[in-house]
Amino acid sequence: MSRKPPNAGSGSIKDIEKKRKEVLKPILENPFTKGFEWPEPNPQTQEKIMDFLTHLLARYGQYCAMVKGGSSSNVPVPSEALKITVGFNSTVKRLEAQAAPNREKLLGKKVSRKAKSGNSSNEAPALSGLSEPEYVGFVFVAKADITTALLTDCFPQLALAASQPGRSRVKLVALPRGAASRLLKVLHTENATIVSLCEGWADAEPLYTLLRDEIPDVQVPWLEQLFDLDASDYHSLNVAFLRTTVPVGKLNKQKQKGGQSTEKKVGNVNEGKKKTAAQTKVGLDPKGGKGQKRKAEMESSADSGMSTSKKAKPDGKPSAT
Repeated sequence: MSRKPPNAGSGSIKDIEKKRKEVLKPILENPFTKGFEWPEPNPQTQEKIMDFLTHLLARYGQYCAMVKGGSSSNVPVPSEALKITVGFNSTVKRLEAQAAPNREKLLGKKVSRKAKSGNSSNEAPALSGLSEPEYVGFVFVAKADITTALLTDCFPQLALAASQPGRSRVKLVALPRGAASRLLKVLHTENATIVSLCEGWADAEPLYTLLRDEIPDVQVPWLEQLFDLDASDYHSLNVAFLRTTVPVGKLNKQKQKGGQSTEKKVGNVNEGKKKTAAQTKVGLDPKGGKGQKRKAEMESSADSGMSTSKKAKPDGKPSAT
């Protein structure tokens, strides 16, 4: 009896393949196909930078330790307090405030510039009575010790956006592996994986000279226009949508194929076991092949000959019937 073809809409695989749904695929017109990269100094330079940095932060770290101990009212605030930020939140806040003029240029409108000097919960308390924060020129990130890339991916663009035309660009420095524990030991502050320093700190000039000589500027192609005073305004984002279709049920079909191949493999294994058991039952070695079978036949013939010779008389003559 012949099978009838499945009716349309019966849910067969062929019927599912014919079904397609309509989707809109976004297309971004972007001439910049190459992304940004982190400036990577050599290991020897990284160690020099780390030695300079821990030496500079030692005094501020003592202040943070005394504040945590509850004696902040009797401890004078060091002069470099507003030149340092520790942690992700305070560093990003300072860089965003510094990037406000460039953001105004990009958006074409005024942006609120409330530069807050308050620190995050894991730093020293707000430093009241001091002047406004200065220009951040250097950002240090223990990139090798931070497992979440989301916390570090923003810094190349943010460092370049915080750079001002006519001034040196903000240097982004990747610290060597193990820097997080060394900074924690010096600063007595949790989450001390990101630190920024402002320009105009006389004690830090040897470090700043090393950074300017050894660390290249961050390169983000689509932000280079910020430093061209004669450049025209940015164009708005151009996103087009292409109307297309995609098949329905393709994933289920692949899963079904995977299940069928697994069942087939298990079936072959079971059949092999049954065949081996049958060969063992009749006295054949599954690895012996034709040789073992021939040997069994010869033994059977020898047994038949012996039974026939026993029926004959000793003189070899056949018995009379």
